[in-house]
Amino acid sequence: MIVIAILIFLTVTAATIAIYRLLTAKQEKLNNRLNKYLETEEYLAQEQITDTKEEDAEEERKSTKLLQNLNQFFSSFSLTARLEDELRKTNLPIKASEFIIFSFGIIFVLGIIGIFIIKDNIITLLLICVGLIIPYLYLRYSQKKRLDKFNDQIADSLTIISNSLKAGYSFFQAIEMVAKEMAPPISEEFTRVLKEVNLGTPAEDALKALTDRIESEDLDLVVTAVLIQRQVGGNLSEILDSISHTIRERIRIRGEINTLTAQGRISGIIVSSLPIGLGILLSIINPEYMLPLFTHPLGKMMLGLAVISQLLGAVLIKKIINIKV
Repeated sequence: MIVIAILIFLTVTAATIAIYRLLTAKQEKLNNRLNKYLETEEYLAQEQITDTKEEDAEEERKSTKLLQNLNQFFSSFSLTARLEDELRKTNLPIKASEFIIFSFGIIFVLGIIGIFIIKDNIITLLLICVGLIIPYLYLRYSQKKRLDKFNDQIADSLTIISNSLKAGYSFFQAIEMVAKEMAPPISEEFTRVLKEVNLGTPAEDALKALTDRIESEDLDLVVTAVLIQRQVGGNLSEILDSISHTIRERIRIRGEINTLTAQGRISGIIVSSLPIGLGILLSIINPEYMLPLFTHPLGKMMLGLAVISQLLGAVLIKKIINIKV
């Protein structure tokens, strides 16, 4: 049984690597000049931190070299570049190669738990599937968290830009003011826009690249208004004041909706967690009573149907309470 489980685990791992290789291609030979420029500040900050003892500096150089070698290996795949773009949308201070290693580490640990502790092939496969999903879900959660914080800062940043324009600043001088005065993540994104423009990127392309990195409807509205104003003219400060007022009203309405749907969200959490809590409680009180659910084929089938029903219920509840403004 253990040998079969080990073979299944190795087969799934090998298949995952094979699929990853098939879906990717060789990275382009030309290096991105902009990415090198943007990574310069991070590199200098790391160099200042490593100014300690010689032994510690040597160990850190070795670990940095190892990470660079791994990054070069994984960078040979085009999918890694897309993963880098996804990681830039988060606050995670890791590279694509480190994220891939971390994902395989989770799969390996869960596979070992399933093989040597639980000793069940089906549960081992389920754990491996969970290991594949967890990094993706965490990546999406980090992106959403950063996007929500960015959206909360847009209205205030528009006010600063509008006031700066009224004071006689140019548009990009006003953006520089936001980059200096506001907190991340909006300061980081506006700083990158300024660096792209300083390197010779057209203003329109730099703003469009900003909307590609930040998937925000409010930001799309702002960038569209700015691009139209740069083509046909108009009072940009008044336009931004109007957009800022619209965004603040949308935030207010969204808050009211969250208040009205709070009961539905709590109900969904309770309904989803109640079967899991009861199962754990019964397993602690009377393990023999719950044992057939995990050992008998009919029990396993019932358990699988219960999990699918729970997921469908959670999705339906989320669709009901998720009201777009």
